[in-house]
Amino acid sequence: MALRKTVAMVGRNFTSFDGVTVDNGEVTLNADMYIKVEYISGNKDLISFKTSFTELDEVKYHLSYSFVPTIDSNFIEQAYNHLKILPEYIGSVDC
Repeated sequence: MALRKTVAMVGRNFTSFDGVTVDNGEVTLNADMYIKVEYISGNKDLISFKTSFTELDEVKYHLSYSFVPTIDSNFIEQAYNHLKILPEYIGSVDC
């Protein structure tokens, strides 16, 4: 199970030439990412989980989240459902 979404990554662009580095300013790149729950732990009161964001088979970064679970269903499925209600994951697709 995973989610797929185009994610905007913001960073800075630098150019180096002959030992001189020039800051070209902030850039935003849109990347098609697979978002996967990598690690999950907790109990009936609180579940914490870590996600990986992968583009072209390379993990770009990780983020962590937590939620209060319901006892009667799969915690991993609940983690994905929790992501899908967060504003930054609106429009993500199951894959």
